[in-house]
Amino acid sequence: MTTSSMNNHKTIAILHGDITTIAADAIVNSANETLLPGGGVSGAIHQAAGPTVADACLQYYNAHGEQSAGAVIPTSAGQLLARYILHAVGPRWQGGQHKEAEQLATTYQNVIQVADELGLRSVSIPAISVGIFAFPLAAATEIALNTLTQALQKSHHVRTVLLVCFSQEITQTYARIGASIPLAKEVQILNLSPGY
Repeated sequence: MTTSSMNNHKTIAILHGDITTIAADAIVNSANETLLPGGGVSGAIHQAAGPTVADACLQYYNAHGEQSAGAVIPTSAGQLLARYILHAVGPRWQGGQHKEAEQLATTYQNVIQVADELGLRSVSIPAISVGIFAFPLAAATEIALNTLTQALQKSHHVRTVLLVCFSQEITQTYARIGASIPLAKEVQILNLSPGY
């Protein structure tokens, strides 16, 4: 493999674990419209990051109001092993007739775009919108993997996306669908949780 092709190589890795313990340049928070601490993964990220992140989100909310699906707002990462938290607002599932799929794809595109603008090389991402926002898991997974594969091909800085799954069901779904995604030039999908 030439140095040139090694430099262009990008990876999407699927792993099971706690996103708050993963070292990456940025951790994505599956945020609500206010960016304020919520439940599930969002609550865990805010708790691990400490109060400075919640304060930054509150200040942003007070200045800019609620954010629409697709918005990605960076803050410091507080006490996490990252430089930034990218607060990504995914769509709430409303039966599939309100452009939810398009909005979720936009959210993932914007995560890579914002990370690229910040010059970041690695990003840890949870399954956006599949928790309390009730997006069907298989559909959300397919959108995430296809969109991230396309976005990585265009990125200048981002080389690695870690899809960190907190449950066995999510891990298995990502692994199953990831195995069926057509190979893309310069982007590989790896399952780092083969036991799931």
